Amino acid sequence: MFQSADPVEDLVLVPNSGIQFLRLSLDLDAVARFDRPFIERAYDTGARRADGTPVPSWRLLAGWNPDDPSEPPDNEPEDDDHVYTINKQKALEPFLGKWVPVPFLKIRSSASGIVRETYFDGPTNWVRVRVVEDPDRAGPGSPGHIVVFAFDTTIEDYVTKETSSATSGNGTSAGTTGSGAEAGKDGASDPYIPYTEPRADDIANPRRFALVSHIRSLDRFLCDPRTEPDGTVRDYQAWIVDWLRKLFIEHLEATVAPRRLKEGDIRHALEHVARWIAFLDLLKLTLRPPRVRFVDTLTRDARAVPVDVDLILDVGNSRTCGILIEDYPNHDDLGLASAMTLRLRDVAAPEITYAEPFDSHVEFAQAWFGPHDLSRESGRENAFFWPSPVRVGPEATRLRSRQQGGNDALCGMSSPKRYLWDVAEASQPWRFPQGDHIDGVPPPIGLKIRRFVNANGDVLSRLKREQKLFTALYPGRSQADIRAGSSQFPYSRSAIYTFMLAEIIWQAFMMINSPEVRSRRSQSEVPRRLRRIILTLPTAVPTREQRIMKMRAESARDLIWDLLGWTKEPPPGTERPLVQVSWDEASCVQLVWLYGEIAGKFGGDIQGFLDLRGRPRPRFRPDEPPAPGASPESSLRVASVDIGGGTTDLMVTTYFQKDNRAIEPVQTFREGVRVAGDDVTRAVIERALLPAFEAHLRDLGVAEPRILLRRLFGGDHADITVQEMNARRQYVQRVFLPAALALLSAFEEMTPHDYATSTTHRLGDLVPRLGAVPAHTRVFLEGPAASAGAPGFRLEDVPVTVDFDLMRRAVRETLAHVVENIAEALHHFDCDMVLLSGRPTKLAAIADMFVDALAVAPDRILPMHRYRPGNWYPFRSRDDTRIDDPKTATVVGGMLLALADRRIRNFMVYTDRLQMRSTARFIGELDGNNKLTADKVRFSDSAPPAGGGEDRDVVRYYSRVIIGARQLPHERWIASPLYQLAEAKGGNAPPKPIRVRLERAEVDLADDDDAVLERESAREELKIVEALDPNGANVAGSMFLTLRTMDDTASYWLDSGILTV
Repeated sequence: MFQSADPVEDLVLVPNSGIQFLRLSLDLDAVARFDRPFIERAYDTGARRADGTPVPSWRLLAGWNPDDPSEPPDNEPEDDDHVYTINKQKALEPFLGKWVPVPFLKIRSSASGIVRETYFDGPTNWVRVRVVEDPDRAGPGSPGHIVVFAFDTTIEDYVTKETSSATSGNGTSAGTTGSGAEAGKDGASDPYIPYTEPRADDIANPRRFALVSHIRSLDRFLCDPRTEPDGTVRDYQAWIVDWLRKLFIEHLEATVAPRRLKEGDIRHALEHVARWIAFLDLLKLTLRPPRVRFVDTLTRDARAVPVDVDLILDVGNSRTCGILIEDYPNHDDLGLASAMTLRLRDVAAPEITYAEPFDSHVEFAQAWFGPHDLSRESGRENAFFWPSPVRVGPEATRLRSRQQGGNDALCGMSSPKRYLWDVAEASQPWRFPQGDHIDGVPPPIGLKIRRFVNANGDVLSRLKREQKLFTALYPGRSQADIRAGSSQFPYSRSAIYTFMLAEIIWQAFMMINSPEVRSRRSQSEVPRRLRRIILTLPTAVPTREQRIMKMRAESARDLIWDLLGWTKEPPPGTERPLVQVSWDEASCVQLVWLYGEIAGKFGGDIQGFLDLRGRPRPRFRPDEPPAPGASPESSLRVASVDIGGGTTDLMVTTYFQKDNRAIEPVQTFREGVRVAGDDVTRAVIERALLPAFEAHLRDLGVAEPRILLRRLFGGDHADITVQEMNARRQYVQRVFLPAALALLSAFEEMTPHDYATSTTHRLGDLVPRLGAVPAHTRVFLEGPAASAGAPGFRLEDVPVTVDFDLMRRAVRETLAHVVENIAEALHHFDCDMVLLSGRPTKLAAIADMFVDALAVAPDRILPMHRYRPGNWYPFRSRDDTRIDDPKTATVVGGMLLALADRRIRNFMVYTDRLQMRSTARFIGELDGNNKLTADKVRFSDSAPPAGGGEDRDVVRYYSRVIIGARQLPHERWIASPLYQLAEAKGGNAPPKPIRVRLERAEVDLADDDDAVLERESAREELKIVEALDPNGANVAGSMFLTLRTMDDTASYWLDSGILTV
């Protein structure tokens, strides 16, 4: 949990840095006595009912001395007054767990002779507070509550002459009325502009702001009636009283009277205001909140040069990890001390932040900071606006677990990155959780985002800049159609990746200027500026998909700017960060090992390291043999195998040195396959968990349990409903997935000597969190089980045998073909070192498979979770020596690549030599087993494919065809899908077969580095140039070639819940 620094006199905020948070601890026990007596006194406003009787109106008075509670009170009760006392518990109760507006007002310069500080009438709508009980309280004597202040740092351009009167405290009451208006003061001919947020002149002429709790200083904050130009009177602060009343009524309905309140249930007309004033007094007394000021980033005279910050992101199919690097002005040697891990703040529980790698799961949700409709009544439209429609990480996981019924499949997805290729509209619109809707209307972010994206979820402001790419993604669609806004939420699965990145980028944008973060860094009062967003890539991702990934990242950045209104008029000092997508994940892992060895153990002696660990080789260039007669020189050939959740990637790189000062990498070979950790997880479910469930159901009396499980999880059937499909997905994600991960986690701790071990446990003991699985998820299996003869079935009681040998076999069977291909490449390229990264490589069975393959000597195989990089590594294990979680190696390697061009002492790498290259050397039709046979090759970089002739680029189309590619001229080699060739839906189907002639983009053979990306992309670019039916009619308009890098037409098993039973 992210703890705040000790309270300081001044809290320094950066203008327009989002919503900033200050966490403090509240110890109620430290306040021996806290009682605030209040007096409610009736007065006549002149308002009358229809029968002539007066409308009851009340004024709230302090029954104590606010300057010194030990002194006699300011006001004494009269005969008809209502008198009551608020203690510390009553002051806190209505506001626990709720966002409450608080008066952080601008301090007026104290006049001579005035003891008490005075304040201006605003800003009124820029600070809120939330108090919760501390679940980790150490015990009696320690603080029992956490207080989080939220500051909206948006700065209004409006410049005032500061002519408004100060809240000086001349009166003795905090007055408000039943009708919300006491009198029409301040008549004016011009429209009144409420002071709701800090203004530009508050920064140009530096001012401080303070939490105000003195009752005499709150008159205008609670009641500010103004005469409008049309003569009507509007109370611009009525929203505050309405907000407090809403919270008070919710508290009473939940505790005192668990029903809807009736007239007479509320005994005191202004008790909600009285409790709020006591609440403010309690916070001021116990917390001593700091004064707040802004650093100047707006004027030309701004002295501070911002610290540029780079965000490095490794977005995986299963988990995501990020790191931030600060580049201080005038600091030539950055060093690794400038790095810090990305922390996600839980928006719904902002007292919590998460620093570990987080799940890539995404859920739609509104970021609430209180009632939006009441906030708008202040005159400020978008206070506390959060420009992202989704949550990620642990918060998304929690949101998923709270979804009711069978519709949560429409609220989120397991991994948007897996579906980058899928740009089609979703068959069912996405939904925000039911609690985010107000009277059936989508939440504010859902309404606002429609103006900036089309029906596919593409950011409209990005379409003009990426016209060529979008034309290729949407063949046959007009530009007008593509550029139309959206009215619902049928966004493509690819577009959800944009929303996911927008959430992460916005979190990083706020974090770098967080007062709590800056207080721990050098130059703590200097503002930070997000300069670059660097995303790592899977090693063999198709170049079209790489371009989509970069487009989505740039779209995420642009969407934030669009939603905040910064696209046309960015705030001074705010610049859009650049997006860089070029470094592959496996190369990043290699850099971690190289830096740890060369800088940490060899003192920067590159030559000595290469001589010891490598062997002499002649220099060469990528995809070319060494020059004739080239003499061997010191080199090191490193292979890294990165097994993630969705892909297994291999990168072989040969390293040379220059003057013992720089490292020159040469990419030698790369490959990737979409079989990885999630497939291992599925195998454990199918081989260990489903048989356990089957046996237990049989023991409870189900005659044919396998048939029962097959009907529930084995796939879709004719009469299945959408609710059943979504319930199946929920069960797999909430029951089978955590259970399988628990088994794999136990397997990670095992060695080959433990494979013979076998123990049996209750599933509830293995996975205690299954107790939180809701009833509507349990019933998906418990209901059919009861109908089949097992009414007593409970998932916690399922006996599961933890058989490590069975799991070893599951790992081997899943990854055998992948490891065989990789081992062949390792042997062929005579690698000096093999690095294993990715969370699944913590399983000893995977390292055993590479050892057994005999591709390299066993001592040259290094699982990265065993590596001890040194104290510089930001994600060290609990013993502070090892990497522990190999997922983090990719993002740390990305950090090194960002610094290694010039900013790390004794460690320089030519990072421009690490550009991504296409592996699509042979392209053609894949068979049902994803094999590309020689007779189906349509395009090749080498000799014309077998079965050549003038029709070698023709596909004889009968039904849907998957076009894929492989790298080597061997039929046994891994092939990956690239495109789907299909005919348009609807209309009259043309007769078959259709002769579809494809054309490959021209390959530019230029050698300059600027042409590399375009040249590599051209290898994979195909288009339809002709489509003739048997009658010779041109039906090209009915045929479509669309990107598809997954071979299954259905959703991934994590998103569909379909298993092999």
